Amino acid sequence: AVVLIDVDHFKAINDRHGHQCGDQALIEIARACQGTLRKTDLLARFGGEEFACLMIDANIDLVARCAERMRALVEALPPRTLGNDNQTITISAGVMSRVPAPGDHAADLLRDTDSALYRAKHEGRNRVCRYKSGSGE
Repeated sequence: AVVLIDVDHFKAINDRHGHQCGDQALIEIARACQGTLRKTDLLARFGGEEFACLMIDANIDLVARCAERMRALVEALPPRTLGNDNQTITISAGVMSRVPAPGDHAADLLRDTDSALYRAKHEGRNRVCRYKSGSGE
Protein backbone atom coordinates (compact mmCIF):
# COMPACT_ATOMS: atom_id res chain seq x y z
CA ALA A 1 0.00 0.00 0.00
CA VAL A 2 1.10 3.56 -0.66
CA VAL A 3 0.14 6.87 0.94
CA LEU A 4 1.22 10.12 -0.69
CA ILE A 5 0.94 13.22 1.48
CA ASP A 6 1.22 16.85 0.45
CA VAL A 7 1.28 19.77 2.89
CA ASP A 8 -1.48 22.16 1.90
CA HIS A 9 -0.36 25.68 0.95
CA PHE A 10 3.17 25.07 2.22
CA LYS A 11 4.67 27.88 0.13
CA ALA A 12 2.50 30.34 2.08
CA ILE A 13 4.01 29.08 5.36
CA ASN A 14 7.55 29.67 4.07
CA ASP A 15 6.64 33.05 2.57
CA ARG A 16 4.83 34.30 5.67
CA HIS A 17 6.95 32.82 8.47
CA GLY A 18 10.28 31.96 6.85
CA HIS A 19 12.05 28.77 5.88
CA GLN A 20 13.10 27.97 9.45
CA CYS A 21 9.42 27.82 10.40
CA GLY A 22 8.75 25.68 7.32
CA ASP A 23 11.52 23.28 8.31
CA GLN A 24 10.13 23.02 11.86
CA ALA A 25 6.65 22.37 10.46
CA LEU A 26 7.95 19.54 8.25
CA ILE A 27 9.67 17.92 11.24
CA GLU A 28 6.48 18.06 13.31
CA ILE A 29 4.33 16.78 10.44
CA ALA A 30 6.71 13.83 10.01
CA ARG A 31 6.54 13.08 13.75
CA ALA A 32 2.76 13.17 13.75
CA CYS A 33 2.52 10.91 10.70
CA GLN A 34 5.18 8.49 11.96
CA GLY A 35 3.23 8.07 15.18
CA THR A 36 0.34 6.46 13.32
CA LEU A 37 2.39 3.75 11.63
CA ARG A 38 3.27 0.17 12.43
CA LYS A 39 6.91 -0.87 12.89
CA THR A 40 6.91 -2.44 9.41
CA ASP A 41 5.76 0.75 7.66
CA LEU A 42 8.11 3.30 6.13
CA LEU A 43 7.58 7.06 5.99
CA ALA A 44 9.96 9.22 3.95
CA ARG A 45 10.12 12.75 2.67
CA PHE A 46 9.31 12.63 -1.02
CA GLY A 47 10.09 16.05 -2.38
CA GLY A 48 9.84 19.52 -0.91
CA GLU A 49 6.66 19.25 1.13
CA GLU A 50 5.54 15.76 0.21
CA PHE A 51 5.85 12.50 2.08
CA ALA A 52 5.43 8.91 0.92
CA CYS A 53 4.48 6.02 3.12
CA LEU A 54 4.83 2.34 2.19
CA MET A 55 2.72 -0.15 4.11
CA ILE A 56 3.18 -3.90 3.62
CA ASP A 57 0.21 -6.24 3.95
CA ALA A 58 -2.33 -3.44 4.46
CA ASN A 59 -5.75 -3.38 2.84
CA ILE A 60 -7.30 -0.15 1.61
CA ASP A 61 -9.46 0.31 4.71
CA LEU A 62 -6.44 0.09 7.03
CA VAL A 63 -4.45 2.44 4.81
CA ALA A 64 -7.29 4.98 4.60
CA ARG A 65 -7.80 4.90 8.40
CA CYS A 66 -4.08 5.43 8.96
CA ALA A 67 -3.98 8.36 6.52
CA GLU A 68 -7.06 9.88 8.15
CA ARG A 69 -5.35 9.68 11.57
CA MET A 70 -2.32 11.41 10.05
CA ARG A 71 -4.55 14.13 8.62
CA ALA A 72 -6.34 14.70 11.93
CA LEU A 73 -3.12 14.76 13.97
CA VAL A 74 -1.46 17.28 11.64
CA GLU A 75 -4.55 19.50 11.65
CA ALA A 76 -4.49 19.46 15.48
CA LEU A 77 -0.83 20.55 15.78
CA PRO A 78 -0.69 23.89 17.59
CA PRO A 79 0.95 26.78 15.74
CA ARG A 80 3.73 27.08 18.35
CA THR A 81 4.71 23.47 17.71
CA LEU A 82 4.92 24.37 14.02
CA GLY A 83 7.26 27.28 14.70
CA ASN A 84 4.86 30.23 14.49
CA ASP A 85 2.29 32.08 16.58
CA ASN A 86 -0.97 31.64 14.69
CA GLN A 87 -0.98 29.46 11.58
CA THR A 88 -2.05 25.83 11.59
CA ILE A 89 -1.30 23.35 8.81
CA THR A 90 -3.29 20.70 7.00
CA ILE A 91 -2.35 17.87 4.67
CA SER A 92 -3.99 16.14 1.74
CA ALA A 93 -3.39 12.45 1.07
CA GLY A 94 -3.94 9.90 -1.65
CA VAL A 95 -4.04 6.22 -0.74
CA MET A 96 -4.04 2.95 -2.63
CA SER A 97 -3.53 -0.72 -1.88
CA ARG A 98 -3.05 -3.61 -4.28
CA VAL A 99 -0.85 -6.57 -4.93
CA PRO A 100 1.43 -5.53 -7.77
CA ALA A 101 0.63 -7.36 -10.99
CA PRO A 102 3.31 -8.81 -13.24
CA GLY A 103 4.78 -5.92 -15.16
CA ASP A 104 3.79 -3.33 -12.53
CA HIS A 105 6.56 -0.91 -11.68
CA ALA A 106 6.99 1.40 -8.70
CA ALA A 107 6.21 4.31 -11.04
CA ASP A 108 2.79 2.76 -11.79
CA LEU A 109 1.93 2.53 -8.10
CA LEU A 110 3.10 6.08 -7.45
CA ARG A 111 1.17 7.40 -10.47
CA ASP A 112 -2.05 5.80 -9.26
CA THR A 113 -1.59 7.04 -5.71
CA ASP A 114 -0.73 10.50 -7.02
CA SER A 115 -4.04 10.58 -8.91
CA ALA A 116 -5.85 10.07 -5.59
CA LEU A 117 -3.74 12.83 -3.98
CA TYR A 118 -4.56 15.16 -6.87
CA ARG A 119 -8.26 14.44 -6.31
CA ALA A 120 -7.92 15.24 -2.59
CA LYS A 121 -6.38 18.60 -3.43
CA HIS A 122 -8.92 19.29 -6.19
CA GLU A 123 -11.83 18.50 -3.84
CA GLY A 124 -10.74 21.11 -1.32
CA ARG A 125 -7.60 19.84 0.46
CA ASN A 126 -7.37 18.65 4.08
CA ARG A 127 -8.77 15.26 3.10
CA VAL A 128 -7.87 11.69 2.20
CA CYS A 129 -8.93 10.18 -1.13
CA ARG A 130 -8.66 6.57 -2.23
CA TYR A 131 -7.38 5.56 -5.64
CA LYS A 132 -10.23 4.45 -7.84
CA SER A 133 -9.41 2.23 -10.78
CA GLY A 134 -11.68 1.92 -13.81
CA SER A 135 -13.57 -0.91 -12.12
CA GLY A 136 -14.15 0.65 -8.71
CA GLU A 137 -11.52 0.70 -5.95
